[in-house]
Amino acid sequence: MFIILFLTASLGSAFCFGSEVELSGRIIGTGQIFFSEPEQSPPDMQRSSGRLRTEPAVQIVFDNSRARMKLIAGYDFTYPQFEDASLLIPQEAFYEQHQGAWTLRAGMNTFNWGVTDIVNPLDVINPRSFRDPFAPDKIGSFALNAAWSGELTSVEFVYIPRQLPHQLPPVQSRYVPRDISLSTYANEFYRLGAVPLFPNEPLRLKFGKIEEYDHPFDHNFAFRARRTWGALEAHLIAFEGMPTYPDINVVADFDIVGGLSVLRMRPDVNLIPQYQRVRIWGAGLVYSADRYIFRLAHGETFRTSRGAEIELPVTTVAAIERTHSVSGWDLNFLVQAAIQRDNSSQPRSIFSTQSLFDQSWMPGFRVARGLDFSLMLGSIMDFDDHGYALMLESQYRINERLQGKFSLQQIDGLSATILGSLKPTSNAELGLMYYW
Repeated sequence: MFIILFLTASLGSAFCFGSEVELSGRIIGTGQIFFSEPEQSPPDMQRSSGRLRTEPAVQIVFDNSRARMKLIAGYDFTYPQFEDASLLIPQEAFYEQHQGAWTLRAGMNTFNWGVTDIVNPLDVINPRSFRDPFAPDKIGSFALNAAWSGELTSVEFVYIPRQLPHQLPPVQSRYVPRDISLSTYANEFYRLGAVPLFPNEPLRLKFGKIEEYDHPFDHNFAFRARRTWGALEAHLIAFEGMPTYPDINVVADFDIVGGLSVLRMRPDVNLIPQYQRVRIWGAGLVYSADRYIFRLAHGETFRTSRGAEIELPVTTVAAIERTHSVSGWDLNFLVQAAIQRDNSSQPRSIFSTQSLFDQSWMPGFRVARGLDFSLMLGSIMDFDDHGYALMLESQYRINERLQGKFSLQQIDGLSATILGSLKPTSNAELGLMYYW
């Protein structure tokens, strides 16, 4: 609250003392159509409709300092309930001071650490809004941040007195699995010995109160070091605090049906987010050679103490990228592979992002002509579960402030897998973006 009041006062004084004030942002309006309906979907399920989103930012620049505020707000008409449709994500509200090679910053901020895209085991600080797990938005963390930058070396320290939890999708979201995959997970979690029958009516899912172990939200710390040797750049990170994704404990009851003691899952299912304090370390390398860029990242998660048996991912990502220009067109090719395993004893959760990217290949392609046109095609290929996710996004500049946007997402996979459960999220979007 102090930093927000300070920034508000700074904005007023900036006009008096001649400091530079920069206003920027964009408004996005889209219409979205889903290609299919989930089986046994409840009446308040997410549906085809429109979305409105704005991302305003204000920055006040002084001689050796600056103050900045940014947030994301909007309304998602695909949800029938107001509390689910409303969107508010604070991202930045900080004051920054430069002193020689040092930069000191206090307030709410987002941090972009790491060297890879899509799967980034080094980007561990901020909580995220997982309304769309394929494109999560970062939530700002109230932090004290000190960074030193030299010609070839930089170091950064971050302290977060109290971290915010992740924002999970509403239970009416198509990104929350509600098919037979839940029965399969319940069989493994409760060691039932056989997959229970699915209810005869739609599931009534509900997120319960967060369970905390070893104070995961208090006193989070992070450190990053970067060093370059010619075309090679190395990163090293360390973090202690909240995990990058919570475990979701499925609490379900079962009835015995028939004379053979067959179990049937009851429709009321509670989803309990579990957080345990963890330590994460990671390293990354980037090597540039001619038109090629090679990237490698590795991260591991450990418990700080015994408690809940939460997921402990170990993630390795390798990528190769090639750029090319032809007659004013910029072409970019990317192939990325990820291996993500779990060092805990937990069964593979249908709600875990680990199962989405484990042993997957992510080829991608982007073509652009300056700022006038761009088209990006990305994919996630899971050969073990015979699943895939294809994502296409294109933008066309109408004028200096207005752009058209089109996106397409197609997901499919075997039954009882995460990609199979996300098939009803396949959709197309068409909209406009206004920049100021």
